[in-house]
Order: sequence, then structure tokens, then C-alpha cells
Amino acid sequence: MLIFEVHSGQLSKGTRVDGDIEWFKKDTDRLIIGKYRQLDSGGREVLANPEALTGDPPYPDMKVLSYVVVGGGYPGEAVSGGYVEDLATQGGLFPEEEGFGKVGIMRPAELEMLEGLFEKGEDIAALLEQWKLSGLRNVSLWNFLSDKFSDQSLFRPVRMGPRVEAAFEDLQERPGLHE
Repeated sequence: MLIFEVHSGQLSKGTRVDGDIEWFKKDTDRLIIGKYRQLDSGGREVLANPEALTGDPPYPDMKVLSYVVVGGGYPGEAVSGGYVEDLATQGGLFPEEEGFGKVGIMRPAELEMLEGLFEKGEDIAALLEQWKLSGLRNVSLWNFLSDKFSDQSLFRPVRMGPRVEAAFEDLQERPGLHE
């Protein structure tokens, strides 16, 4: 079961501009770890009684895969990913022996990439699990998917097609752009 927590927050100026490690720690707690606690709690409820949510009886080997989507972004690189992974482990969040898969962080654009891949028949849960079990688990989902799929047109959801085409048509019609 996939669970997403969408958060509209962003990194503070102290982190983004000043590179202050204390602000980065505060931002990580506010943007990620706080949401991880919510996802962990919700995931535990689902694992304890999946029928209450799904209407179906529990099935063997059910796993909860939890992801925070940060609207304003969060650094998707090995150092910050490893740091967050360590904090989650230290906090006792998402224990694999209780039915959790590896947790992750993504941006809204990466969620849209998953939407496009799903529409084209990809197993999103399997892709997310592969990402978090790969050597790229602590880098962005974007990097993982770009490495896995050479045809990046697969990433565009169907609903975005008309908007993208309209934008390109508008650009082609503008005077002075083709000279």
C-alpha cells in the first residue's frame, strides 16, 4: 500500500541561502521527520486493521510504502538522504519487521512522473520499492527514474499533453522567435 503525505513547505532562507546546518536540521524536522511521524502512525493503523480502510481482508506480506512530497523541495542527494534515513531509524519509524518498506521523499514533479508511468502500465509500487532498495535510494526519485527509463516522454501524464502542446503552439506563433 502506498501512502503519500503532501507538504507545501519549503526550506528556510537559513538553509537555502546561508547553508546553516542548524537551520537545515530544523527544516528537516519540520518538513520531513514531522511528516514521517504522521505516516508512521497512519501506516501502523493500516497494518493493524487494513480492512477498515480497504474493505478487504488483510493479505499475506502486506507492506506499507510511505512518501513525503515536499512542495518547496528538499535536497535529494546522498548526504541529506542518509541523514534523514538515520533520523527515521533512530526514531523507530517504519520498522521493516512490522510491515513497512523503505520510506522516501519526493517533489511534486516526481509524483507527476509516477502518474505518467502508471498511465503507461508501470507498477508504481514496484518502481518505488526498487528505488529505495537500489544504490540510488538516497538521491532523488527523478535521478532514479531518469536512469531507469531512457524515454522520458513516459513521464508526462496524459492530462498534461494538451497544456504542453498549447504552450508549444503559442511559442511557434509568436513573432520574432523564428528569425
